[in-house]
This record gives sequence, structure tokens and C-alpha cells, in this order.
Amino acid sequence: MSPIISVKNTDYLETIFHTMVNAFANFAKGTGVVSMAEGKTYCALLLNEKPLSQKKLMHLLHMSRGGVSGAVKRLTETGLVQKNWQKGERCEFYQARTDVWKITSSLFLRRIHMELKLVHREMKLCLKLLSSVTLNVSGQEEPSNIRHLKNTIQKMDSLVLRALNIFDYVSGLMGSIKGVHRETTYFSEIDRRKEINL
Repeated sequence: MSPIISVKNTDYLETIFHTMVNAFANFAKGTGVVSMAEGKTYCALLLNEKPLSQKKLMHLLHMSRGGVSGAVKRLTETGLVQKNWQKGERCEFYQARTDVWKITSSLFLRRIHMELKLVHREMKLCLKLLSSVTLNVSGQEEPSNIRHLKNTIQKMDSLVLRALNIFDYVSGLMGSIKGVHRETTYFSEIDRRKEINL
């Protein structure tokens, strides 16, 4: 029977390692919650039986110091990775958390939170635009179509805010997300558009 991965005996472990790392990176990208760099870093820590330093991660993943530093920082903030102090070592070491329930719930709740925040911000932008239209027709009766649109968006936004409140309550009970309220780069483009256009 031929092997699944055809490699030399001396480098089959490295091949398996990088195959797994790349698979995790693509999975991370697909979730939209963590970046490919974070997926690679988490997988590298998961596959190694001992905690790793940032320098070792740079070597294993062929990543820059800034890339590794940013990845472990975000993974630590979200509770997917934890610091591990090594006696006699000055640098920090990291290891992946393997609590499947905590990891799954963390990713799931973070994704919901991100999507709700995105919808809320887009609605705020739309309401601000509608307000500017209303100001342009000052002294006149507000057009019925604008009034209807504004009222509908306000009602929808109210539902989203209620959902966010429920989410905060549930995530607080579960205690599964450390950095869930942290603003993420996911919204940076929206913030930039808001500052430029509004």
C-alpha cells in the first residue's frame, strides 16, 4: 500500500506539520473570526507538546517577528492561547488551549458579536445619511418615503441592540470570551468610510 504523503523518512514530520498548519490557516480564514496568521500560530502551538517562544514560532512558520507577535497577542486576548512561564527563561512561552467547548463557543460567539456590531454600525450610517437628507429639506414636510425608511431602520436597529444585550448576557454567563468587547480590525474600513464621508 502506497503512503498517503510521499516524502523521505527524514522530513515526513515536517511535511505533516506544514500540511496541518496550512489547513488550519485556510480554516481560520473561512471562519472570518481569526486571521490566517492566527490559525497558523494556534496550530503550531497545538501540534507541539511543549510551549513555544515567539522566536521558535518565527522559525517554524517562517513568519516575521511582527506577524508572530500580533498573532499570539490576539490569540491570548481571546483565550485560545495562554502564556506559559519557563523556569530560567527570560522570554515568554505560549501553549494552545485544548478545551474544545471553550474554543468552539469562543469562536461562535465572537462571530455573532462581530456580525451584530457590523449591522448596527451600518444602520447608524444609514440613519445619519437620512438625517442629512431631512436637513436639506428643512422647512418642508418630511417626505413619506424617507419617514417610512427612517422608522423601519430605527426599529431594526432596536432589535439588533436587543440582540447585542442578550449576547452580552449569555457570553457573560458562559465566561468564554475574554476579548469579545474589544474593537477589531474587522470594522476599520467602516470607521474609515464614516470619517471620510460623514
